[in-house]
Amino acid sequence: MPTVPLPTFSYPLTKRQTGFLIPTVTYDNRFGFHMQGSFFWAITPSQDLTVSPKYYSKLGYGSDFQYRYVLDRRSRGKWDLSLLQQTQLPNVSGLTETGADVEKARATLMGSHTQFITDTLLLRANANLVTDPNFFQQLSNSGVLRALPSAESNLIATQRLPYGNLYLLGLYLQPLQAGGKDTFQRLPEAGYELPYTPLFKSPVLFGVEGNHVNFYRDQGFTLNRINVVPGIETNLIQLGHMIGIRPQAKFREVYYTRGAQSEEGQHRETFWVGVEAMSKLTRRFALADGGNFLHTMEPSVMYEYVPSTSQSKLAQIDQVDDLPKKNLMTYMLRSRVLEQGKHSAFNWLDLTVAQSYHVGEVQTRARDFTPGALPFLGSLTQPLQPATVPIQGRKFSDIWMRA
Repeated sequence: MPTVPLPTFSYPLTKRQTGFLIPTVTYDNRFGFHMQGSFFWAITPSQDLTVSPKYYSKLGYGSDFQYRYVLDRRSRGKWDLSLLQQTQLPNVSGLTETGADVEKARATLMGSHTQFITDTLLLRANANLVTDPNFFQQLSNSGVLRALPSAESNLIATQRLPYGNLYLLGLYLQPLQAGGKDTFQRLPEAGYELPYTPLFKSPVLFGVEGNHVNFYRDQGFTLNRINVVPGIETNLIQLGHMIGIRPQAKFREVYYTRGAQSEEGQHRETFWVGVEAMSKLTRRFALADGGNFLHTMEPSVMYEYVPSTSQSKLAQIDQVDDLPKKNLMTYMLRSRVLEQGKHSAFNWLDLTVAQSYHVGEVQTRARDFTPGALPFLGSLTQPLQPATVPIQGRKFSDIWMRA
């Protein structure tokens, strides 16, 4: 009987085995045909490296590298390096490069490392670096990466204490869509955080956070800032079986080594007071297999007040410096559905809906996504940290950032 020889190849079918992965071939209007193969190297049971050469018919060629490791129970990390030798300009809108910029090497490095130096001392490093500010906008398929105003890299060490935590932070922002050499960097920031702790076993709780930041930049003035925020609150005061109330108060003292337009030191004192009323309703539904669904609804109402303070002489860098007057009522409803089995649990729904109302004012106020700043303070569109409007959180200072 005649036989026909057929080519053969081997492919790893186990979870971790060195070998070639299935190659991919795709096409899009921006980069043309895209071909990429991958080789997976299981270095050790707790380390691996994936090398993925790639080719774009309308862009160039290069390779992706991914290294993952768990050295021991105290050390782990993951790093991704993407290299591209560009031979043609990408077919994307807003391209401003000339012909002289066609052939060039481009790369991005993204990764993180976690290291427990001791049981109470933790070191974390995160890197997000690119060779040019247009890398993500022109080459990434992720809308989130394309919209980033800057790429953040940081190194933080945290020391847990019997009462609170100490931390040392270095933060570098690489401007992408906004900013430049006048962008402020936190190099470094040192701080202390004490979660709410009962005072002498009483129902009154005390907490504090404080930090010192050295704001550095290549162009423009630099400054140091000291920020101290002590606060008090009570345990939940029960009104019957349905409603609980918690009054709170915080005080903020900030000192600057210079002002926005003057080299004289500046300071500001202000306070925040609030009261929160909340309730919790639950119902359990039995399932045929012995498990159950637990539905929880948590309505709450919170009132907050911050007096108006003068901040025209202060450098507006982040939310610590931009504290508008607040007379705010926020009502919120959180709904959760949890399935509980004999040996496991699954959260099907965790939904929070909230609305804020500015008491006694026209309801058109809203905090801008980026806080206002004058050109001589730095880039108008590149603050150190974009303003946010969290409505719920456990961080001690979240209440200062609500709209």
